[in-house]
Amino acid sequence: MARLTQVMWIFAAVAAAEAVIFALPWWQQNMVLIGGDDTMTYEGYARDILLNGVLMNGGRPPGEGEPFYYQAFYPYFLALEHALFGEGMFGVVLVQRLLAAFAAWQLVAIAVALSVEAAWVVALPMASAFIAWKFWPIAAQPLNESLYVPLLAATAASLLRTARAPTLRRAGLAGLLSGVTAITRSTVLLSFAVVWPACWLIWKGRPKRHTLLALLAVSTLAVFSLIAIRNGIVARTFAPTSTELGITLLGGNEVPPGVAIDFSTRGHVYKRFGIGELTATVMEYAITAPGAFLQHQGRKALFALGFYEPYAPGWGYSPVYIAVWTTAIAGLALAVRQHAAIWVLLPALIAVTQFVAIVIVYPKGERLILPVHLLLVPYSAVFLARLVRTSRAPAAS
Repeated sequence: MARLTQVMWIFAAVAAAEAVIFALPWWQQNMVLIGGDDTMTYEGYARDILLNGVLMNGGRPPGEGEPFYYQAFYPYFLALEHALFGEGMFGVVLVQRLLAAFAAWQLVAIAVALSVEAAWVVALPMASAFIAWKFWPIAAQPLNESLYVPLLAATAASLLRTARAPTLRRAGLAGLLSGVTAITRSTVLLSFAVVWPACWLIWKGRPKRHTLLALLAVSTLAVFSLIAIRNGIVARTFAPTSTELGITLLGGNEVPPGVAIDFSTRGHVYKRFGIGELTATVMEYAITAPGAFLQHQGRKALFALGFYEPYAPGWGYSPVYIAVWTTAIAGLALAVRQHAAIWVLLPALIAVTQFVAIVIVYPKGERLILPVHLLLVPYSAVFLARLVRTSRAPAAS
């Protein structure tokens, strides 16, 4: 373990130097942001926070603002970057480049936990290559995934450590980190519905089992509740998540021509449960034309797996994503065989729930499906590390 620690700190030093070199040009040049694009929107929100305070309400009095529309936390993180480094984009690019290296570090930690310490020999270059290829372009811009991807990797690693060797401190920290990840992008909430029961099973027979799970869940929900608290103060409304779900859901599930949406039968039910018209439209689409709806979900699922063409004609496919998830299946089988424990499934469970959430809502765009494959990289590294060890075994003997 001492050797691995030395290697990772050398990696951190090299990554820090590389991040400074990469970000340095932004010390004196401006970044062009497109009006109406996410990058400009997040920059606008960050300036609002810096100019008008943490409520991000445009300077309006409490009760006269609007609930969060976009994902909540990234504008605050972006505002902090500007507060520390100034108006330019140097600090933003520097910090987010460093976070990319941090994400690679977390992937290596997960791979080692799933296999053996020697797995770092494969996991480190593989995680670094994956991050460089798929995440560096995203991290170079003010985009929500620039923060969410490193947080998701860190959350998975923290939950894995807590599941394997639970302590109250680890459970609390994992919960707090989970909460911060959830307010950065709420699709991760679905994973907790699977991970928490899994932890309950993993901790069977351990002392303070109830306390551990309660601390994990309560600390997560305490952080996530900050969205509802802010929305209640600013907009005088109960909105526990950002309000973009309806338009995003409809954008990923547009009603095809020839399918008539009629609210006369179930409209009162949607109103009773506070389901908005956009979300209700998608639900009616699924009820009215289930065959067409399921076919559409299938095309989106193929897109999320790296087969872009059925859902986005002209996009082709992604050999990187396809290679990652196919080898990850073999790596998962190896990890299960080696450890015979439920905890080896945790990163995969989070990846699967990310897959489900993104497919249901709106997968179009590589940066949206990146989190799915991110958490499969350690399993892929486990498989490739086993191949390397197997290929060397005859020569060693």
